[in-house]
Parts: sequence; C-alpha cells; structure tokens
Amino acid sequence: MSIEDIKIVEAMLKYGGGFANALAKAAMRADKDNLKRIKGCWPELWDEYAKLVVFYNRKPQSKEVV
Repeated sequence: MSIEDIKIVEAMLKYGGGFANALAKAAMRADKDNLKRIKGCWPELWDEYAKLVVFYNRKPQSKEVV
C-alpha cells in the first residue's frame, strides 16, 4: 500500500461513516490485488477521501502585512 493510500485509509477511518470505515478496514487487510478491486469498485469514495487528505495537508498561506 502506498503512502497516499495509507493517508486515504486513515481519512476514511477518521472522517467516514460506517461504510467508508468498513471499507478502510478491508483496505488495510487487502493484498495488492484486492486493494485494486476496492479502489476500482468505489472510485468516487476513494477520490472523495483523497481530496480530504489534500485539503487537510495543505500548508496555510502566510498573510503578508503591508
């Protein structure tokens, strides 16, 4: 599992509902082929949590005082 996948799974566990949480737990136990199947069956769910990872990991913009 890639670092990106791990972060997505962590976001699913932290912010997801019951189904996303169960899917994240299955993804943690999945081998490479089954993880590919999980990501392929629910790409919109995977993408939704990937966006959350990007949102929560972005650096805040520094505000310049003029």
